[in-house]
Amino acid sequence: MKNLYFFLLAICLTVTGCDTNKDNQIKYIIGEWKLKKVTIPFIDKSYDYSQYSIVYEFKRNGVLTVSGETDVIDTYIGHTIGKYSYTFIEDKEGYGMVGLPYGLKIDDDTYWYKISSEELTITRTPLDGYAYYLVKLK
Repeated sequence: MKNLYFFLLAICLTVTGCDTNKDNQIKYIIGEWKLKKVTIPFIDKSYDYSQYSIVYEFKRNGVLTVSGETDVIDTYIGHTIGKYSYTFIEDKEGYGMVGLPYGLKIDDDTYWYKISSEELTITRTPLDGYAYYLVKLK
């Protein structure tokens, strides 16, 4: 009986831990993020957008709005101005092993990201794709 109790407790903690992790993802990603730079590792290229006001706003209802002055930038690499749908996805490709434990689907494109309360990094493929670096505004 004692073993059954510990087994059930372990299952409850595991399930609760997953929900808390998803809740933290939602809590941290909701809000406005300013695009600072985009890097392309496989050609060793970096584009600095910190002097421009390009904002990614993740809303609680699963809508991402990108706004800003992208039309004045000759070398803009990023999402075009507009609205996108987004959802969280599981790490089925093992990118958590390279420091990107969370998946994000923006419209039909899959991205991997890491997040803190102040910084967000989004990438298509961690080793050779574009990486978007954003900082939290509010």
